[in-house]
Parts: sequence; C-alpha cells; structure tokens
Amino acid sequence: MVEEMRVSDVIVPEVDTIGPDETVRTARRRMEAQTIRSLIVVEEDRPVGVIQWRDIMRENEVPADATVADYMVREFPVLDPNLPLEQARSQLGEEIDFDRLPVVDESGHLIGEVPRTALAQAGEVMESAPTAEEGASPEAWTTVREEVTVTTGRGTEVDVEEELDAVAFPTIGAGMTVKGSNGRKLGTVDQVIVDPNGELTAFTVQHGLFGRKHKRIPADLVGQVEDDAVVLSISGTEFNMLPDVEDEG
Repeated sequence: MVEEMRVSDVIVPEVDTIGPDETVRTARRRMEAQTIRSLIVVEEDRPVGVIQWRDIMRENEVPADATVADYMVREFPVLDPNLPLEQARSQLGEEIDFDRLPVVDESGHLIGEVPRTALAQAGEVMESAPTAEEGASPEAWTTVREEVTVTTGRGTEVDVEEELDAVAFPTIGAGMTVKGSNGRKLGTVDQVIVDPNGELTAFTVQHGLFGRKHKRIPADLVGQVEDDAVVLSISGTEFNMLPDVEDEG
C-alpha cells in the first residue's frame, strides 16, 4: 500500500515565536525584520496564541505599553504531525485565516509549523499524482514528496528530502503591474529586494496618485507571476492596510 503524505512531510522545524508578555512593538519589529505576517505565541514551549501583522500594523492605534497577549488570537488550529495532509486541508477549509499553523507533539509542545501555502501546494501536487486505482507505486509517491516544497516567508524553502534551499520565484522586475487577488491593479513594481544569494525576499510597489507612495511586499504574498504582472495573494483592501514606506530613491 502506498503511504500517503502527512503533516510531518512539510513541517518547518524553525519557528518564529514570541512570548505573550513581550510588547507589541517587539512583535512588529520582528515581523518587519523577517518579512512575515504572523508570530506564534508560546508559553513554556506550548502555543497559546497567534499575533498577526494586520492587527498591530497601525502603530498610532496601538498603546505603547500594549503586550502581545492583548492582541493575539487565542483560538487557532494546531496540527498533529501524523495527520494526513489531505485530511488537514479538508478540516481547515478556506475559512481559516492564518498564514502559518503550529504543529504540536502529543504533549502539546510546539515542534514546528506548516505555512498555509504548503498545504495548498501539496494539494496541487497530490491532485496531479496517480491514484492507487491508477496503479500508483511507492516510487511514484516518492516523486510527489520530492516535488512538495514549503515557502517559509524568510527567503528560503524546505524541500521534503533536502535542507534549506533558495526559494525559486519566477522573474519579478521593475515596471511590472501588481494586482490584488481579485485581479484589480494596485500599482507597479518599483524595487526588487534580494538576499545574498540573489533570491527574492521582497519588493516595493509604487501606488497612489502619480505613484508617489510605496509599500514593501514580502515574497510570501506573491500568489502567482504572469507574463507582465505579479498577482498577490491578498485583496486590494488588505494591500491598502499595509503601511507605506519611505521612498528609498
């Protein structure tokens, strides 16, 4: 019998975490430095919440002494490493609005995370793979496992069979149109930001009247890249909620 893929096949063991008593300012700076949209909140190595960028991004609306516990989401899904991926995808559905999900052991201790994009990518690969009725072999499923990679949002990806490698994005260049998830134009790519290996980590988008405003978009918000456009995984409303950055030009 062919062994199905499980959460443990796409787990990312290195997790960005924060304590509930740390300040929101610390959480915001950590997200900005790592170009991520959320942090798993842990207490005694157990996840107790998730704090998301969209809830704390407007600095003038958050009290200076606010703590992570004041703004974290306390109800969130956790994954069992032995859970089949297909079951995890069906249980979570589309209504779960977290970009990364904690994975815990039998004692409830955090052992890793699974980016939401990993579940979607794994689903696409599995749907294209042969089924048992179609004569799928263990070798065929080994190939499927090797095709599934996990984008961490930190400029790297984890291959099922390999260690951290540079994330491979289609070419994104200055002047390309940037669209929201609904296809509406949001602006144009201004500057592309890469890591020391030359891999994309983020890019800035010109928007607003005469393109005078700029937003910094982390690479993990890229939904797909078309011939002359970058389609984000967020809507225009979510894009507008992201903070503008100073013009570096």
